[in-house]
This record gives sequence, C-alpha cells and structure tokens, in this order.
Amino acid sequence: MTFRTRSIVATVGLVAGLAAAAAIPTPAQATSTVPGSSVMARHAAFMQPIGVTAQNGTVSPATTSPSTSPSAEHIFTCHPGHADCGALPGCQSGFACAYVVVGELEWQFQFFNYGAYHLSNWVGTNALANHQTGGAAVRTYNVSGGQIHCYAPRTAAYSVDWNPVWRINLTSNGC
Repeated sequence: MTFRTRSIVATVGLVAGLAAAAAIPTPAQATSTVPGSSVMARHAAFMQPIGVTAQNGTVSPATTSPSTSPSAEHIFTCHPGHADCGALPGCQSGFACAYVVVGELEWQFQFFNYGAYHLSNWVGTNALANHQTGGAAVRTYNVSGGQIHCYAPRTAAYSVDWNPVWRINLTSNGC
C-alpha cells in the first residue's frame, strides 16, 4: 500500500469516526449560573421535549425525574396517596432522607456519605429527615452558595421549600 493510499484510507476513517460521534445524541446540561435567576429556568433546562398522554387523551409535557450528583445511596419512588407510599422504607439511623414530589411520583432520597450533593429538578415543598448520628448536620444551599438552613441530627422538617435549594451537604460539623 502506497503512502498516498494509506493517507486516503486514514482520512476516510477519521471523517467516518467524527460523523458517527456527531450523530450520537447527548442530553442538554445547560443551567443558569446567574445568582437570582429564575428557579423555573433552572428546572426547565432539564426538561425533555417529550409529551405524555393523559387519561383524557390530551398531551402534556413530561416531567423530568429529580436527581442528585453524586447519586444518593438509595432512591425509592411511590405514587402519593396510594398504598405503595406506605411501603417506602423509613429513614434509617445514620441516614439523611429527602422527599420531593415531581409529576405523579414521590421520590425518597437516602443519603449516607458526608459531602455535597447537587440537586436537579427538585421543586415544590416536602420533607427532610436527618437521622444521622453524633453531631452530623444537613445543610441546604442556594445557587450563590449561601446557606439556607441547617438541620440538626435526629430532626425532621415537613415543609422544606426545594425551589431555592441547589445543593445539600452532609457534614460531621453540627449546626
């Protein structure tokens, strides 16, 4: 094979590889980092343009599941008001548990390891239980990094507004 033939084959292979890579869909991860930006703009950036057919036959926008980065140790879901919600495990000793309702599901996130967890698609008001041991606290932070609240160990809050919360932090330092 001559040098010219090898150059052509290499060029064709490179172009084919780049074309294949460009064809792979990737999720949009753009979020606003401007302090004071709209909460809905933050959450809308993660919405997918997929419709869900309701029982009456109309199509409504699909909701995107709430998540954390890194992921919580355990994540459970149920339908609010249904018997399956009673089957969710309680928040065990040593864990901090956060609850959020998105769409037709209630989500229970169980956190065990210390550190920061960045939240995506957490909206509305629900609960947080800090069942960590010792003096371990759970802190919530806004988009600017300012602390919103500190939850002492062995406490629960039943009206946590998740809209301004961008991050939670499990720490061994008390409130």
